[in-house]
Amino acid sequence: MEPIWVTRFERYVQEAKIPDKEKVKELLPLLDDEPLSRYGHEGTEMEWQAKFQTRVQQRGESLVEYAGELRVLAGRAFPMWSNEQREMLTRNQFIQGILSPSVQVQLMKDMPKSVSDAVATARRLEAVEATRPINGGKREGMPRNLWQLQLRMGRLVWKIGFTA
Repeated sequence: MEPIWVTRFERYVQEAKIPDKEKVKELLPLLDDEPLSRYGHEGTEMEWQAKFQTRVQQRGESLVEYAGELRVLAGRAFPMWSNEQREMLTRNQFIQGILSPSVQVQLMKDMPKSVSDAVATARRLEAVEATRPINGGKREGMPRNLWQLQLRMGRLVWKIGFTA
């Protein structure tokens, strides 16, 4: 799995139609030490631990990408710990750093056994969250046309449910 910054750079280069021989010239000024050091061997265990403990999901970052980043950081931060210990620590940090508070609370209640289980559960919860009506079905603060569309969709679902 590629780091998110690589994916974003490739997308930028493609959209800007930058020729292959010019990519390096574009990349070098954009790089700070963070992406290089994240996967390099620089830094003490304490520095890696601080990065691990403060790592949260970034806007636009998928749950899988976030979990992958945590696994890399855990390996650097806790090299002497067993795989089981790192897995438990990574699972806990994953849950604490998720952007969605409702998904986070549900994961804390369920407490999945592994990072993979936590990612799978979080993805299902996010999918359910995405199907809920915007603003809890209330009109306040919602643009009129959006509220009307939601109301029409509800009527359509109601009709289909009773005619089928």
